[in-house]
Amino acid sequence: MPSISPFGGALLGAALLLVPHAAPQSATKAATQAASPAADAKGYEALVGTWLYSGDMTPDRPVAERSPNYGSVFTFRVEEKAIVLERPLSTDVAPRRFAIDGGERTETVNDRTTTLIGRWRDGALHASVRIDAPENGKRVVTEMSYIFTPVADGLRVAMKFVEPGAMERICIYRQREQIEPREPVAAKAEELAWLAGNWRGERRKASIEERWSVPAGGALLGTSRTVSGAKMTAFEYLRIVEAGGRLVYVAQPGGKPPTEFTLVELDESRAVFENPFHDFPQRISYERVDDQLTAEISRIDGGGPQRFDFSLSE
Repeated sequence: MPSISPFGGALLGAALLLVPHAAPQSATKAATQAASPAADAKGYEALVGTWLYSGDMTPDRPVAERSPNYGSVFTFRVEEKAIVLERPLSTDVAPRRFAIDGGERTETVNDRTTTLIGRWRDGALHASVRIDAPENGKRVVTEMSYIFTPVADGLRVAMKFVEPGAMERICIYRQREQIEPREPVAAKAEELAWLAGNWRGERRKASIEERWSVPAGGALLGTSRTVSGAKMTAFEYLRIVEAGGRLVYVAQPGGKPPTEFTLVELDESRAVFENPFHDFPQRISYERVDDQLTAEISRIDGGGPQRFDFSLSE
């Protein structure tokens, strides 16, 4: 895949996640606690574990705009009458500790005050976050709320962004054992001979080249390089290999550890590879028409697509 693809990135959707900035003691706490019975003695254990984004269920949301509303992956654990929420791929958001009984927790770090309110109620964790922080010489307040509800096929996450602008999103997350990858397609490396060649394209004033060898020994080898101005800004090692009667696409952006994607669709000039357990991308496709090649990466539900157009060169 083109080397500007964000393999291993942590990402997308992060701007709207728990990077809030807090408001005064508003209606959020009242809403969290209103008509709340005592916290359930049992039930919140269903939240425990690692949850992977599986789809944006927001009504009428265009496919291309689908994205996580709490990051690509997060974990829950329970300790000392609190539910701790953490995003392992995020480097700028500390673990969030929500009380089970509606208690409030306030933390101040580097002039940023974060207020967390949580309650386990009616089979769901109701959580709110307010952050009051400096930005561009003034105080900025952000407020949002989440409802994490265990359901039969995973975890339903409803987000409501209150300040500084209103927005609502609904996503489904699942644990690894709840995710069923598509059946792989039986294929040989020779069936992707149409991918071989030196391919060149441009994107956002950067020059991208992707080179694929002809199939041999049950594999195609590829490299990708992105050059902006007079400097190489990214590179990637690629290969497509036969494994147990199927084809596996192996990507190593920047020479990092490999990530594998399995072939799930194939015809005479189009191939689709998927890995629903990866953060982004989860889907990679190639399609050739004459001497033109189109590559696209996206999430498993089609969200966040990025397209790259190449021409065959000598």
